[in-house]
Amino acid sequence: MHTSKCKLGWFALKLDLEKAFDRLEWDFIRLCLTNARIDNDTISLIMRCISSSSTQVALNGNLLSSFSPSRGIRQGDPLSPYLFILCMEALSTLIHKSCDDSDWSPFPLGKGGASFSHLLFADDILLFGRASEKNLCAVQDTLHTFCSSSGQKINFSKSKLLFSKHTSTVHTNMFETALGIKATSNLGTYLGFPLKGTKPNKTDLRHIVDAIQTKLSNWKTNFLSKAGRLCLINSTISAIPSHSMQCIRLPSSILGDIDKITRSFLWSGSSSKKLHLSNWDLVTLPLAHGGLGVKAARPLNDAYSMKLSWNILLNKKSLSSVAIRSKYPTLSPYSFRLGSHIWKNVGVGLPLLQDHTIWSIGDGDSVRLWTDCWSSLGPLRAVIHGPLTFSSSGAKLKSLIVNGAWTFDSLDFVLPDDMLNTILAIPLPSSSKHDILTTTLAPKDKFSISSAYSSLLNLRSWVRGWSRRFPAPNPFVSEVLAIREGLRAGLASMDSFIIASDCLIAVTSISSKAQPCGQFANVILECRDLLESSPRLMIVFEKRSANGVADALAKAGLVDSSPNNGCINWDVAPPFVLRLCTIDFVAAIEPLPRPSPVMSPNSVTLLFVVLI
Repeated sequence: MHTSKCKLGWFALKLDLEKAFDRLEWDFIRLCLTNARIDNDTISLIMRCISSSSTQVALNGNLLSSFSPSRGIRQGDPLSPYLFILCMEALSTLIHKSCDDSDWSPFPLGKGGASFSHLLFADDILLFGRASEKNLCAVQDTLHTFCSSSGQKINFSKSKLLFSKHTSTVHTNMFETALGIKATSNLGTYLGFPLKGTKPNKTDLRHIVDAIQTKLSNWKTNFLSKAGRLCLINSTISAIPSHSMQCIRLPSSILGDIDKITRSFLWSGSSSKKLHLSNWDLVTLPLAHGGLGVKAARPLNDAYSMKLSWNILLNKKSLSSVAIRSKYPTLSPYSFRLGSHIWKNVGVGLPLLQDHTIWSIGDGDSVRLWTDCWSSLGPLRAVIHGPLTFSSSGAKLKSLIVNGAWTFDSLDFVLPDDMLNTILAIPLPSSSKHDILTTTLAPKDKFSISSAYSSLLNLRSWVRGWSRRFPAPNPFVSEVLAIREGLRAGLASMDSFIIASDCLIAVTSISSKAQPCGQFANVILECRDLLESSPRLMIVFEKRSANGVADALAKAGLVDSSPNNGCINWDVAPPFVLRLCTIDFVAAIEPLPRPSPVMSPNSVTLLFVVLI
C-alpha cells in the first residue's frame, strides 16, 4: 500500500480490542459453537467448563460473597485460545458477507491478483479496503454488529489508521471523524514484525534482542546446569526470532547479538565472560554430527529464506504464496532486483533451494530442458559445453517426449552415451500428467527447517571415490567382488568406515555366519575376514533411493580405463554427483519418490563418506 500506484485511495486499519478475553459473552460462545456444528453434548460440556468460575471481591481486607460472571474466558486456560479464535471467525464471516454484497471493496495486490479485506490472528486485527463513504459505512456496520453480539469493545485510542498516498483529504477527514482514529504513516508492528514500506533497520528489529534478554533475565540461571541451559536455548531462545526470520534477512548486527547472547548464556548463564568449553562451530552442529544442536543465527535465517521460497514455488495454496505471486508473477533473476524487501529475500533463498529441488517428469511442459534439474545429472547446461542455438536454448522437456517415450530427434547435436543412458533410465508416466517440482528438504510435503539448516552447514565432505569394471556372470557376484575391493581399499587408509550396498542378498550373505556355497564362496569368506579384522568396520544395506551417488559412479566405471587397471579414482567429487549427495542424505532418513537407476552387471561402485 505504501508503494501503490493506483489512483484510488485505500486504507489499512489496525484495531485493538479492549480486554478481549474478559469481554467475550457466553451466549455468543454458545452461538459460535452451534454454528460450527458441534454436537449438543460437547457444547454443554464446554459451557460447563467456562461457567464454573466464580469471583470474590476483597473490601478492606475482607472477602465479600462470591458471584458468578456472565462473560469472559480464563487467561491461561488451554481451551480459551481455541474458543476465542472460533468466535473471531464470526467477524471474518461478516466481512466476507459485506464483500460479497459489494459493500466492502477489498485491497487488490496487482492487476487481477488476490484481494485482501482483513487479516486476523487472535485479537490482532488488520482491515483493508477502499477509502470511500460506502466502505466506511460497511466497516462501521460490521464492527457494530460484531461488538454488540460478542461483547467486544474496540479501543480506538490504541488503534491506528493508514492511507495510501493517492487518498484524498476529504476521505481522510471523513474516516478520522467517523472512527475517531487519527491517520498515521506507520502502523507499528503486527505479530512482532514492523509494518513499514521500507526494509526494517536494526533499530526496528532491536526488540528481538531485547525479548531474548528479557526472557533470560526472568530465569534463575545460576541454579541451572549447562544441560538445562542448553534445553532452554533450543526450546525457547531459538524460537523468538523465527517469526521475523521467515519474512526478512535480519541485519548482521542483530544476528551477531543473538549468537553472542546464546554463547554467553550457554557457558556462563549470564552476560558475564567465562571460558567457553567448545568452539562455536562445533556447538552449532546437529546432535548426529557431534554438536549440541544449537542453531547459529545466520544459517538459520538462510534456512527460513529457503522455506519462504519453497512456499512460493511449491506450497501454492498458502496465503503468503498467493499474495506474493499476485504481486510478483515472474521468478526471474532480474525481478529480484526490484520490489519489496520480502521479495528480495525470496531471491536470496531461491538459489539455495534450487540446489535441493528436482522435477518429477509428467508431460514435460513445465520443465526447461537445459536449465532445470530433472535428472541426477543436474541442469544439463552445466555439463554441456559450448553455445546453444537460439531456438533450443528455451526448449521445454516435452520436445524430447513423444507418445510417452524418450526421443532425441529434435536436438541439434548428439548427447554423450552416458547422458543418454541416464535420461532413458527415467520412467515416464503412461498417461499425460503435470510435472511436479519436489524438494529433498520437504519430506511428506512439509518443509523441514532442520534439513535445510543441515544442508547449509556442508556437513558432508568427500573422502575418496572409485569406479571399476568387474567382469562377472551376474550383479550379485559383481557386488561381492566390489565389497571385497572396497574393504581392501578402505583398510589401507582408514581404520573406521561403513560399507553400504543396495544389494540385500550380498549384504545378507556376508553378514551371515552360515557356510557359503558356490564358486565364489571364498570371496564371501574373505569379506568376512576383512570385516572381523577391525571392530570399527560395518556393512549395511542401503535402499536404492539413497544410493544415487554410488550408482552414478558405477555408470562412470563402464568407461574403459585400462591404463589404471580398469579403475577410475575420484580424489575430488565429480560435478555430476554433488547434487546427489544431499538427495541420498535425506533419502536415507525418509524414502523419496525417485526413479530406479539401471543396474549394470559389470560395474559396481562403493562410496566412502566421512560425516564430520
